[in-house]
Amino acid sequence: MINLTIHRVILHTKSMTPEKIAALGGDNATPEDNALYQKIYQTMDGQEAIVMPRIYDSNKMTFCCLTDPEGDRELSYLMEQDPWLGCYIDDREAFDREYDSGDYGRDVNFILDADLVSIIETIEAKPNMPEAANEIP
Repeated sequence: MINLTIHRVILHTKSMTPEKIAALGGDNATPEDNALYQKIYQTMDGQEAIVMPRIYDSNKMTFCCLTDPEGDRELSYLMEQDPWLGCYIDDREAFDREYDSGDYGRDVNFILDADLVSIIETIEAKPNMPEAANEIP
C-alpha cells in the first residue's frame, strides 16, 4: 500500500542568503536569476505551507503550496518568472486567467531543505489508486 505523508508547516527561508542561492543556481544562474530566487525565498519566509517529504531523500521537502490562497497566487506568479522554467514570464494576464480557471498547476517541483520548515501538522493520506498500483514496493 502506498501512503503519502503531507505536512502543514511554517517556512523558514530567511536563511537563504544570496550566496546560498547563487550556489544552488550554479554557473548558469545570472544575477537576475539569483535576485528572483531571493525574492521568492523572502516571500515564502514565515508563511504557512503544505509540503511533502521527498521519497528518496528525507532531508528534502517538495513545496506544494502556501495555505493562504492569495499569497500562493502571488508566489506562484513569482515562480513563473524563472527564465528557464517559467511559463508566464511578464504575462500576468494569462497567468491570472489560468489560475482563476482552476487549471493552473506548477510545472516544476520546488525543493526545500527539511531544516527550512517547522512541522505544525502531519497528515497521512492514501491515494485513490487501483490495487495493482498499491502493490509497488
